[in-house]
Amino acid sequence: MKRLMTGIVLLLASTLASAATVTISNPVAVTGFEGDQSSVPVSSFFTTDTSVTASFLDGMNAYQPFRIELDVITSVTGALSFDLATSVDEWAVSIVNTATNVVTELGSWFVLNQAGQLTGLLAEVEADTVYKLVVYGDYLHDMDFSRDFTLTLSNIALSEVPLPAAVWLFGSVLLGGLALRRKRQKSLSAQVA
Repeated sequence: MKRLMTGIVLLLASTLASAATVTISNPVAVTGFEGDQSSVPVSSFFTTDTSVTASFLDGMNAYQPFRIELDVITSVTGALSFDLATSVDEWAVSIVNTATNVVTELGSWFVLNQAGQLTGLLAEVEADTVYKLVVYGDYLHDMDFSRDFTLTLSNIALSEVPLPAAVWLFGSVLLGGLALRRKRQKSLSAQVA
């Protein structure tokens, strides 16, 4: 009975420890050319378990490049998927592993005078590693000289990479071996006494 209870507690603990979560924070935006960039104020930033909306106030010059960055941290190693929409008509999105500086291009959008949305974006991520989600563009094709900018991530999901079957088999063999060793030590102790 004691072994059964221990097994149940360990199973519950491993299930809770592997609950997949995604944390997205620290929205930053800049506009302008290299060496002459200025920051764009964040007007609002709202997150839930499956969506993020970042809005930046009046400061995106339609004739200058722009870059928006968000920090992404995941609790488990696996596949991060999401949809992305912006209020501008030309942009590209990448994810950068800040530990290795590996950049993964996820997609790009351009439809003249039409806000953009890409669905089903996918990136492989490692647990507890900070990633930068970067949305950038050369310039805006809008008629206005300056405008607000909104970036929305939705349908955010994290699929954990499953442990291979060999790990579970090895674990059961290891536990069985420990149980046999304990049983043998008890029988040796009984013979000595």
